[in-house]
Amino acid sequence: MRNQLLRLTKVKSTKGERRIGEIFKRNRIKFKTKYRIGKYVVDFLVGRTVIEVDGNIHKHTDTHKDIFLFSQGYVPIHISSYVKQEIIEKQLINLIESNKYGRNR
Repeated sequence: MRNQLLRLTKVKSTKGERRIGEIFKRNRIKFKTKYRIGKYVVDFLVGRTVIEVDGNIHKHTDTHKDIFLFSQGYVPIHISSYVKQEIIEKQLINLIESNKYGRNR
C-alpha cells in the first residue's frame, strides 16, 4: 500500500485521487493505482472494482472505457471529487466490504 501511495505522489495525480488513496490506506484496503487494463489506465483497482475519480476535466463519463471494463469482468464506479471525504469514505468502505474486495486479513 505504501508503494501505491508513493506512486500517487510521483505521477500526476489529483487531490481527489490522493484522498481516495489515503482512505484505502487508513482502512487497510489493498489497491493498485494508475493500473493499465487493455488500452485504458484506471485511477484505482480494488479486486475487480475500478474506481474512477471524476473532477473538473471530466465533462462526461467515458462510456467506451466503461463498456470495455465491464466486458472484461470489472465493475467501474465513478466518484465525484467534490463530495465530502466522510461521505466518500463511508460509501467506499461499504461497497468494498459488501463485495469482500481488497480487505487485508
